[in-house]
Formats: sequence, C-alpha cells, structure tokens
Amino acid sequence: MIKAVIFDFDHTLYDRDASYTKMLAPFKEELAEYINRELDDDELLRRMKQADKDGAYPVGWPDVYQEKIKKQVFSTVPTYEVYMKCIRTHQPRSITLWDDTIDTLNALHDDGLLIGMLTNGGVKSQTDKLNNTPLAPYFDKIIISGSLPEGMPHASAYHTICREMGVEPHEAMYVGDHPINDVEGSKKAGLTAVWIPYVRPFPAENLAPDYTIEKLGELPALVKKINGKA
Repeated sequence: MIKAVIFDFDHTLYDRDASYTKMLAPFKEELAEYINRELDDDELLRRMKQADKDGAYPVGWPDVYQEKIKKQVFSTVPTYEVYMKCIRTHQPRSITLWDDTIDTLNALHDDGLLIGMLTNGGVKSQTDKLNNTPLAPYFDKIIISGSLPEGMPHASAYHTICREMGVEPHEAMYVGDHPINDVEGSKKAGLTAVWIPYVRPFPAENLAPDYTIEKLGELPALVKKINGKA
C-alpha cells in the first residue's frame, strides 16, 4: 500500500519550457554582449529549450551550457561561471508551476497521503528556487541532496527520506523525470517508480518505470488504483 508520494523537483513539479519563456528577457539583458543577435526571440527561445532537453541528463547544467554553445545561442561564448551566475539569479524568479501541481498536492493530502520531495542539487540553489514558489507548505518533508552524504541515484538518499517520513520504501512512490536518478534509482531502492516524461523516449538500457503518467493530475487516481480504492 502506498502511504507516501515523494517528488523530484526540477522538470517534474514545474513547467521547464514555460520557465525558459519567462526567463528569456532577463537572460538576454544580462548576457547581451554574448547573445547571438542574428536570432529573433522565437528562434533563440527554441534553441534554448532544445539545448536544455539535449543536455538535461548526462551531467546537468554543464551539458546544457555546452548544448547552448553548439546550437549557437551565443555569438561570443561567456565563461561557464558568467553563464551560471545569470542562471542562478534569474531561474528561481522564473519558475512556473504546472497548472495542476497545487491541485495534485491538495488531492494527495486529502486522500491521507504523506508528501515528500527529494531533489538533487546544491542546498542554496534549490532552496532559492523553492522559495520563489508556493510549494514548501504542501510538503511533509523536503530533502536536498546537498545536505546528504550521497544524492540520487544512491539508495541511501531514498531510504533517508522514507525513514524521516516514517514509511518503508515499499510504501512510497517516487515521481520524477530522470531515467536514472528518479526512476532506476528509486526502483532499485525499493520504491514504486513513476516516470513523467521530459525527454522522450525512455532509454531502453535503463530499468523501466513501474508506471508512466503524462500529467501530475493523473497521480491521485493512480495511487487509488494501486491501493485498491479506485
């Protein structure tokens, strides 16, 4: 029986594409001397979003940065430090939740489920992003991997949040987009793994999710079905 639903944060609880759209103007302003001026806003945004998807999973921000260089987002390439200073400043202010994020969290709480968040990343950067959303009060427990000895996909990360939420791994569901950190890692740790796609298709070489959903709003019904309450 599922007693707790634990979420990834990035790519899962907010609309990454919409967040890029909101971030475009300050991104262009701060990095004006580097931006490829031959691109209109629509093409620049398209390349930025595609670079994010192409670089999201190998390493994260370093690969997204390299993909933006490859896609000629820049005419003169900023250093990684300059680029990341811009991202760290403007991304938190641009977070745009999915339309059904809050409704989903409320529905899960109404069904008597515990709600947790386990997210990889630095404590400061992830906290900055969370503080620019209304999410924190909806969670019974939030753990950022920077506060742990090992982050995902190490089994100890999932086991730590399960222990702190008072549930066994088999009583918890983990919801995320990353094939390794969110799906394979949580499944190997004994949790029920739910994949919400950000980049398709799911890699054939990775351990497949137990369930796939297209929208967060599908979760309450899925949990009820698993728990035999549908």
